[in-house]
Amino acid sequence: MAKYIKQEFKSINDDSENKAYYRMETSRRVTMAEFVKEISIPGYGISEATAVQVLSQAATSLARLMAHGCAVTIDGIGTFKATVGVSEDKEQDAFAENEPQRNAQSIEVKGVNYRADKALVKDIRVQCRLERGKESRLHRSPYSREERLVRALAFI
Repeated sequence: MAKYIKQEFKSINDDSENKAYYRMETSRRVTMAEFVKEISIPGYGISEATAVQVLSQAATSLARLMAHGCAVTIDGIGTFKATVGVSEDKEQDAFAENEPQRNAQSIEVKGVNYRADKALVKDIRVQCRLERGKESRLHRSPYSREERLVRALAFI
């Protein structure tokens, strides 16, 4: 049985109440070896060696295709697309006319966006039985912003 966490987030508008959002609690991480065993259950017709080979080749092919600018959609799983950003040692540029423009050497791949297939989400929803987990609240300081600044400066 999966648990959900009720998470408190500060409202964007300072005048309104904080909002509650819900997220799934991760009970544990499944290793590649455990996942391969899950895929290669007797009767599925896939050996552990074949499962490892297919998953390894899928990772290699995903990287190669995304490196060439492709968004890769795997039916029943979802779509993968590389994200880019400014290199760590470079400054973010602006759209001002006299501002220097970034070249390709200062832009790099920063991550991968993943959008789950609707069929996968539906399958998870059908199989999932949720129960209440813990609450995660914001920790409010007993000091005002100005008092925290004075205390920080005194500490330094």
